[in-house]
Amino acid sequence: MDHIRSDRTYTGTQRFSGPVILPGACVGDTNADPVHPLDDDKVKHRHIAFYGQSGSATTVTLPLHCAFLAGEVLDVAAGSIAACVGDSTVTIDVLKNGTTILDEVIELDSTSTAYTSVFGVIADDQEVLAADDILTLAVTATIGTGTLATGLYVSVAVKENAA
Repeated sequence: MDHIRSDRTYTGTQRFSGPVILPGACVGDTNADPVHPLDDDKVKHRHIAFYGQSGSATTVTLPLHCAFLAGEVLDVAAGSIAACVGDSTVTIDVLKNGTTILDEVIELDSTSTAYTSVFGVIADDQEVLAADDILTLAVTATIGTGTLATGLYVSVAVKENAA
């Protein structure tokens, strides 16, 4: 076997009679040819499901995302543009087909910082999505001695297979 130990530049088409073995991570997005794109089974789609409320936080339960194909939940984050005051709280839960995916709900209270996301911890094996799984957002706003957070926002990042 011959070894080339210096850089080479080839300007024409290169043809190989056998398989070509490349080191990992050496072919990136800029190397993909739009005329001959990657097969769907080699591509992942990232979705960000986002929900926001204007004004004071309110209690709501709603569908947030339907998985088109198998994939996984990457992260869940929530915050507000103004924190709760007093002992008022806002809790956020994300459920897959009616069952929570978080180790514990995200709680926003008077110690939360405005414009700073709080990330939920996804429970073991709950990140896995099958086609047609439904992610539901459940927000519970509990007014106490002060005021509720305003400008609530929640984002759920999902990665799904392309085919």
